Amino acid sequence: MSNREKRWASPAFDMINQLNMLMISNKEKTQEQPNRAKSTQLGFKLVRYFLNPLNLLIQIGFATRKKGKTALGRAMSHHLRNAVTGEYPDMKIDPAKAKISEGSLAPLLNAQAERVGDCMTVKWSLPDQFIADYSNWDDEVILCVYDIEAGNAAVNEQQVIRKDAYMKLQLPSVLQDRPVHLYLMLHDRDKRMVSHSLYLGSF
Repeated sequence: MSNREKRWASPAFDMINQLNMLMISNKEKTQEQPNRAKSTQLGFKLVRYFLNPLNLLIQIGFATRKKGKTALGRAMSHHLRNAVTGEYPDMKIDPAKAKISEGSLAPLLNAQAERVGDCMTVKWSLPDQFIADYSNWDDEVILCVYDIEAGNAAVNEQQVIRKDAYMKLQLPSVLQDRPVHLYLMLHDRDKRMVSHSLYLGSF
């Protein structure tokens, strides 16, 4: 054996020239992909099921003038990132993390809701002053009462404005004796500005 061959065969040469290898195929990791794809698909399905009954509100609450963007697309993105909880296949929407609007208009102060029989009452505090483009006395208040399980939702039919500080509604028959979730949003008189919606709880 030549000196060169002896050097190549020596343990010291092996240690000096030992290199790491890069995996270019890994069946163990690849097998995880089906569940990841199924998780994504289920997330989209849950969010669409949740948002479909709220579409009229979503078109106002997530409206955008950015080219290539849609209100539904913005709402889908928010809920996929923030409202879907759990791991596949035990995934669900967390109602408290859901929104029906997202904007810079000031939300209502100290809003509180109460359900007595088939009537829903909401009260809120008024600010010391109204600030243009942030909170206006005639900002319209929208209360959404949502039976998530049945996919039924209703909003106040008569106009209620920020200055009223109070609203009382009779629930439609389809929502009576049903567990419901309450969401509150505001928009200005032109429906160009909206508030971040508030989740008032389940009743």
